[in-house]
Amino acid sequence: MSIHVILATAYRIDLGRLSFLNSLLLVGIRCENNMPIFQRMMKRPCRGLYFVGPASANAYGRVARLLFGAKHPNRYLARHLARTLGRKMATGSESLPSHLGYRYERS
Repeated sequence: MSIHVILATAYRIDLGRLSFLNSLLLVGIRCENNMPIFQRMMKRPCRGLYFVGPASANAYGRVARLLFGAKHPNRYLARHLARTLGRKMATGSESLPSHLGYRYERS
């Protein structure tokens, strides 16, 4: 299983320029102004494909375009992936450094 997560700011969204998205996959993604249209993370267009940051502004609002607005969807995505992949969220000293944001158990 392959999981791609793109989180970036200050660029123009154009799904057609993401080379790892093949044309068959792109056909299944509804877009408006080259941005994906979906309702929150769990109702994403394709299994294993997640949009956060500016690409998720249609679902999460304009604040998603800023790093400040990434906290909620990133936490939500991390929890979802931990459940999906069968991993536990870390709570102790084995976690990643706190300056990296959220802490997850290394496998």
